[in-house]
Amino acid sequence: MYIWYGLYTLGFLRDIAPKDAFNLILKAANKKYIPAMVELGLSYYTGNFTKKDKVKAKRIWDLAAKLGSNEALTRLAATNILEHKYKNINTDIELLNKASKLGSILAEVTLGSLYENGIGVKKNKSKAVMYYRASAQRGDRYAYNQLKRMYDEIRPKRFIIK
Repeated sequence: MYIWYGLYTLGFLRDIAPKDAFNLILKAANKKYIPAMVELGLSYYTGNFTKKDKVKAKRIWDLAAKLGSNEALTRLAATNILEHKYKNINTDIELLNKASKLGSILAEVTLGSLYENGIGVKKNKSKAVMYYRASAQRGDRYAYNQLKRMYDEIRPKRFIIK
C-alpha cells in the first residue's frame, strides 16, 4: 500500500484516483507501518490528498516518533521551530543537528533557515549557506532557491541572472 501510494505521488502510477491513493497510505499507517505514518502526517500537514490538519499531522508524527521514527522526530522539531511553537528550542535544534548528520534534508534546510535568521542560534550566514548548499546538492529545490536568493542579495545588480 505504501509503495503504491509512493508510485502514485511520484507520477509513475496514474490508474487510481487521488482519494484511493490517500486511502492506501491511510490503511498502511493504521497498520503502524512507520514510513506510511510519516507520509500520512505529511499529507495532513500540507493538505495533499486530504483536508489540511496540522494538529492531526503532529499527532501522527508523535505516535510514529514513539514507535521509533527519527524522521517523525525531525518533522516535529522542524515544525515546532518554523511555527514558533517550541517548548525548548535548544532540544529541537540539537535533534535537527543529529538528523542533519544522519543526512536529513529537512533538518539541513531548517538549520539553514535558523542560521540565516538567527532563530535560536546566533545569526551566521555562512553556516546558513553551508546547510542550504548541502541540501541543494542533493536536489532540494527549496534549498537551491534559498541559496540563490542569498547570493543574489550580495551580488551586484548588474550580475543578477534572471
